[in-house]
Amino acid sequence: MTNELKSKFNLDINQAADSANGLPNAKGKMARAGGNPSIVSLWISKNGSGALTGTALPLDVKTALAAKAANTQEVELENGVKLGLGRIVLFDNDKGDNPARADYYGYSFTSDGVNQHSVWAYVDKETGAMSLRGTTEVYVPKSEREAKAEAAAAPAPQVPATAKAKVKQALTAKR
Repeated sequence: MTNELKSKFNLDINQAADSANGLPNAKGKMARAGGNPSIVSLWISKNGSGALTGTALPLDVKTALAAKAANTQEVELENGVKLGLGRIVLFDNDKGDNPARADYYGYSFTSDGVNQHSVWAYVDKETGAMSLRGTTEVYVPKSEREAKAEAAAAPAPQVPATAKAKVKQALTAKR
């Protein structure tokens, strides 16, 4: 079962959650484009960091079992974040001078692999219901992103602009 549309990240805030009842502070679904949907449950980290940590488990039981059988190892991202299969973490984002920047950023390790998330806090104007909404994308290490940026910034080879110029250049070169 795959989601062929856009990536998604949509969790509802559970205002009844507290440390006594152990309920997740946020719960909902996420999927990257073309990926398997996951049920996500997040709790506020007890270490005082403001991070949200939790589980991201496939909706489909067969997918969950196959992923568990195929990969039981923990992954470590280049920023030091370690994730086991079915785990997710979101960090409070420093918006700096860009108010449009996501409120949270984070990572998950699902049956589809490692994902990165950009998430905004949302309050419905009519109902007052609170949620976390955003995107789920394939995680690309910083080193790969920088290499792609360098390649894109490299000057393009000189190519004649029109078909006539191409033909003329080819004819001239053969003389």
